Amino acid sequence: MMETKEEKEKIDFKILTVDDEKLYHKVYRMPLEKAGYIVDSADSGLEALTKLESDTFDLVIADQSMPEMDGFELLGFVRKRFPEVGFIFITGRGSIESAVKAIKMGADDYLNKPVDRDILLFAVKSTLEKMTMARELCHLKGHLLEHFAMDNLVGHSRAMQKLFQTIRKVAESEATILLQGESGTGKELLAKSIHFNSPRRNNPLVTIDCGSMPLELLQSELFGHIKGSFTGAVKTRRGLFEEARGGTIFLDEIGEIPEPLQLGLLRVLQERVIRPIGSDKTIPIDVRVISASNRNLKEAVEKGHFRRDLFYRLAVITLDIPPLRERREDIPYLIKFFLSRYNKRNSKNVLTVSQSATNMLYSYRWEGNVRELENVIERAVVLAETDNITPDLLPEEIYYQPPHFIIEDELSTLKQISNKASATTEKNAILIALKKCEGNKKKAADMLGISRASLYNKIKSYGID
Repeated sequence: MMETKEEKEKIDFKILTVDDEKLYHKVYRMPLEKAGYIVDSADSGLEALTKLESDTFDLVIADQSMPEMDGFELLGFVRKRFPEVGFIFITGRGSIESAVKAIKMGADDYLNKPVDRDILLFAVKSTLEKMTMARELCHLKGHLLEHFAMDNLVGHSRAMQKLFQTIRKVAESEATILLQGESGTGKELLAKSIHFNSPRRNNPLVTIDCGSMPLELLQSELFGHIKGSFTGAVKTRRGLFEEARGGTIFLDEIGEIPEPLQLGLLRVLQERVIRPIGSDKTIPIDVRVISASNRNLKEAVEKGHFRRDLFYRLAVITLDIPPLRERREDIPYLIKFFLSRYNKRNSKNVLTVSQSATNMLYSYRWEGNVRELENVIERAVVLAETDNITPDLLPEEIYYQPPHFIIEDELSTLKQISNKASATTEKNAILIALKKCEGNKKKAADMLGISRASLYNKIKSYGID
């Protein structure tokens, strides 16, 4: 007979029962083994420690009263040396005081003898589920800390390296931060990196898009409400400022927040308290605020669309993220990063991008910035039938794009337009050659058919990093 998924998972759990009365080992073992658990026994606390040192257990079920080492002493040792192991306390002389003491010392549950079979199995199942969730949460936190480590941020251009240096400094502070940049430049990614590299990393990071909600709903989401405070408020609900206590709240598209709510947000930042809708009580908050906008908030202030005092509260530190078209030297590194990500996600092995496809990606304007580039690479990886991305795998707007140069309003003659186009083409050719030669200027000069001195002059002239 095939094992069910639940039975197979239970077999993985190993339980150690500890009791100086041998009769109870049989009382515990029979229902636990019948339920699919692996069970071992120890007649004393000292023997239990020896077994814990030499083997791996998920749960200890221990009696309170034992010679040499009682249950409380064993619990203290287990919590200190094996904190990942669950612990269920069992006693024949139960009292409220001993129960409180056991729970305070870290016991997961407290049962009285004689133990009912169903109660024992329920306690074991609940404790193991809690321990499993704790391990998964620990693993997830470790993954998040690794994923959002500063060293994993992709950007080799001078502008991005300067930005990353600033983020490393401000992450350790409590200052409010305003991230400004076009849509798709990675504002939310940087907000997460700041949080997971800050002293608040082990507390919540709560995100809300302020531009996607009407005033009443946004106010309720941020500050919470009490039951009956408005139509539809069928129960009391905590706001996101309260949910993020001890952590960080990320207010995306803060520039779209309705003007009536701007004053309420200002009071929160000034007084560090919130007042849920319909309540006459204030709730103190301990939250760091990171906000983001895809438009220049200072200009919005000058036009009267955003409160000046709120802007200065939000923008203690302002970080401007340049669009991808202004840091094209980052494109090859981003391509490599996204190739790796979507190869893993789609079980593919696309290793390279052809030179012609690279030229097209390099010269495209990228109005959608990094997010658009990511979508293009994901699409190409999914469609690729070989280990190489060719131009036919790129979207039509990239494949059929016009020559990449910008005609300024003041350029009125054909000669000026031609000079602009030639300069752009030449700069792109130099960048591609340097990339292909991994920064070796002598090899790049040979590839371009010019002298090394001429290449150095052009690099300086075009401001190439």
